[in-house]
Amino acid sequence: MMQFHNCTLEDDKKQFQRIPKFASFREKFVRRHQLSILMSFNHPLARLYYRTYSAIRVARIEHINSAHRYIIHPFSDFRKRWELFMTILLTFLLIITPLNVAFGQITLLYSTIICDIICLFDVGMRFFTGYTVDHLKTVVLDPKMIRSHYLKSLDFYLESISSFPCLIFACVGCMIDRQNTYPTYITTLFLLKMLRLKSLLEYCGHVFEYFYIIDRWYLSHLKFSILFIVTLHWFGCFIPISNRYSLLFTTYEPTCENWVVTKMVVQEQYENDFLMYYESVYIAAKHLFCITKKDQLELKTVRHIFQYIIATIIGYFYWCFALVLFIQTLFRIDNADIRYESVMNQLNKYMRHKQIPLKMQQRLVDYYEFSLGKSYCREATVITLLSKRLQHEVVMHATTMMAKNVTFLRELPDDIMSNIIANMKLEIFLPGDQIMTAGAPATGMYFINTGTVCVFSPSGREICHLDDGSYFGEVGLITQEKTNIANVVALEITEVYRLDKKDFYEQIRGNLPELYRKMESKAERRRENTKVMEEIHRKQQLEATMRVKLH
Repeated sequence: MMQFHNCTLEDDKKQFQRIPKFASFREKFVRRHQLSILMSFNHPLARLYYRTYSAIRVARIEHINSAHRYIIHPFSDFRKRWELFMTILLTFLLIITPLNVAFGQITLLYSTIICDIICLFDVGMRFFTGYTVDHLKTVVLDPKMIRSHYLKSLDFYLESISSFPCLIFACVGCMIDRQNTYPTYITTLFLLKMLRLKSLLEYCGHVFEYFYIIDRWYLSHLKFSILFIVTLHWFGCFIPISNRYSLLFTTYEPTCENWVVTKMVVQEQYENDFLMYYESVYIAAKHLFCITKKDQLELKTVRHIFQYIIATIIGYFYWCFALVLFIQTLFRIDNADIRYESVMNQLNKYMRHKQIPLKMQQRLVDYYEFSLGKSYCREATVITLLSKRLQHEVVMHATTMMAKNVTFLRELPDDIMSNIIANMKLEIFLPGDQIMTAGAPATGMYFINTGTVCVFSPSGREICHLDDGSYFGEVGLITQEKTNIANVVALEITEVYRLDKKDFYEQIRGNLPELYRKMESKAERRRENTKVMEEIHRKQQLEATMRVKLH
């Protein structure tokens, strides 16, 4: 194996019109934004959906050249930063809102208005952000499909209801009431922020994915932990809120001054708000864990009875919801995923037993993850149960998508192309693997399904890069020497289909002699050009060596 060559493809940023050297700040900002909404090469889910660097690059170029280039890709850097920001913002809202209603005064918080405006902006941005179809491993960037998908989802209604009423009443209260106070019953609308909990869990899941926490079990446990903490916090604030409202509407009139009075009455037996909050959270935890005993209850008033009934209902409802969520997660993880985890565990035990070096361990893991696609199934067993007709159709479908990208195969007659596809063999190469060696006997022709390879001359000069839909190896089969004229090395995990020498001669030379003669003349020219380039490169290396010795 020759030394691995770290090189890059042509930058897809050249698809944009070049910015002048002395461009304005606005032009530079727009260009940075255009690049930030494209799919990121470093996003963990980008490799899961598109598998290779070249496929991601092609998708970026298609996005740039499409009519909807303004759509934000869900795997973009801009979306990554925005979801991280929204996670922090929603966490702040879900913590501060119940505390303000339970222990604060009825003052207009301008920070709340700003947060509501940002949440509304987030709702609008969802109409311009693509979405993923997990079971198909595809990304939808069509504006009409995005709008239809979002309007039909529950997220749109929850996010709109939790932002619009609070913002409207807050603005009206700010304009009417010069003292930044407004009727107490409006504060109840701020509790609608709880509807944003679903969005918070969704954004948290995406943030965890940015840190490569993609496993469904880990994601489910993390989301459940966040759900429990937020529920406990809101449940703890519910007790002082119910105490203040019961006093306000039974003993006093619902005014802003009496709202402050109710806080003082409720807080009489506590030194400060912290002690009252801690005791409320303790009571909430007992109800959530359903460990409250009747002899520990003080059901002296209607208010206490009401609190006990509501708390008990919420506690049992919470654990029923948790049980449903757990069962739903369990059923979503099918047998294929479980078998995949079993295979990976066996691989880890095998590597530890054989004391395989860390670099080789990573190569083995990469190979298994790419070939199995994070899901395991016995392909041979599945194919065996099919009829011969269906087996042939499955094989043809698996390679037809690759054949559509290869000009050489598209120009062949359908029957010959079908025979060639049927005789192809799938091979996977890891980064740095040498696929072909210059001077070695030619054994077959290779068609790249996914991935990128680099072509070198025998002396090590880089000639070109080849990616999805390209082919190589035919020159060595056609020329008289019957040897490879160049070295070919995989730059990333590359999936190729190999057509053996025997099948190549039988299908091409036997059935299409005219095409074979054209390929033969073209191959001879490529061999001569490679020899000339090799001689020039050797002379340059020799001159460079002589200059070093003279100095």
